[in-house]
Amino acid sequence: LFSSGASHGSMKGVGYAHIHARPVLESQGVLRDMWNAMLFLKRQHPSSISSVMWYTLEGGFSDALEPSLIAFEPYKNNSDAPKSKTIRNWPYLDPNELTLRGALVMRVEVNGEFIYLLEIQRRSQVRKNEEGNLTDTEESFQGLVFKLDDQSSLNRWLSFVLSEARTVRGVLKRLIASCPGRSATFRHA
Repeated sequence: LFSSGASHGSMKGVGYAHIHARPVLESQGVLRDMWNAMLFLKRQHPSSISSVMWYTLEGGFSDALEPSLIAFEPYKNNSDAPKSKTIRNWPYLDPNELTLRGALVMRVEVNGEFIYLLEIQRRSQVRKNEEGNLTDTEESFQGLVFKLDDQSSLNRWLSFVLSEARTVRGVLKRLIASCPGRSATFRHA
């Protein structure tokens, strides 16, 4: 037996417990965590990372601290809509409220070159952990990182990704072969 209070146990075999938990940063969700990570990296490596900006199709690039998202287009109620209800509902964070899901597009300038990252907004979920307890979490998606051969192809590439991501339900790995440059997906460990 161990106690965190008394360092001895009056001859009852009780020892002193000194416990240190590894400090864990609380997540604010993957989108916010990624944005904060890019800002942190810029502060830590100012000689390599000269700018971190977010992007929208309508507004262009911004270095404002509060990023904006690009909303996924819902399927129209016509013959173009897929038969699968799961795919039709994917563009919504909440299909009942018709709240659209968004994507965060970031541009990081590293040593004079532009690297882009795209993150998909996730639905909140409740999952069982290893101990069987319910925990609040988010959907799991891989992020997309890409470097364009021609910067003027950004809007065309993003329009393609945002449209096709709906049909593949956010599995961006299926889209990287079409990138007009180099691209890869990455996991959030």
